[in-house]
Amino acid sequence: MADLASNVKAVISQQFDMSIDMITNDANLRENLTTDGLRRAKMTAALLERFDINITDEDTNQFKTTQDVIDYVENKLWWYSM
Repeated sequence: MADLASNVKAVISQQFDMSIDMITNDANLRENLTTDGLRRAKMTAALLERFDINITDEDTNQFKTTQDVIDYVENKLWWYSM
């Protein structure tokens, strides 16, 4: 889980041009990281590329915190491994 969390945080830090140390699990993507539609789309594309998973727009609109993204990716990877 720690490696997954680090990888998700790396994607988020790249998309928001921030130090990975500033990306906490409870960071609010909408308030603290000021996600707009374009950044959210770029983050989604980067997650798709990094983890080779499908992510819907409806799902990305539900992401509120970094932990939400980590949990989502973890669940997707688990389902894909079945």
